[in-house]
Amino acid sequence: MRAGLRGITTGAGAISLAALLLGCSGAGNGSQTVSAEPGGTACEEPRPEMCIQVYDPACGRKADGSTQQYPNGCEACRDAQVVSFRPGTC
Repeated sequence: MRAGLRGITTGAGAISLAALLLGCSGAGNGSQTVSAEPGGTACEEPRPEMCIQVYDPACGRKADGSTQQYPNGCEACRDAQVVSFRPGTC
């Protein structure tokens, strides 16, 4: 076994890593989709808790019809008021 992986593959490290990976997948867990506008992507429930920091602008559409620009689609869907997003700036 490699020394760099020893801490992750044993004990609490493996459990923490597994929980993190399962929490990010969004698969199963009764996720629900809110309808999106044409050309947009609907935000799913449960909402993401963490997002990778990649700048890929997204325009989020909120439930009240207003829009706001976000660094990426994941960050848009972290906002509970956003129902969908589309790539690009607003």
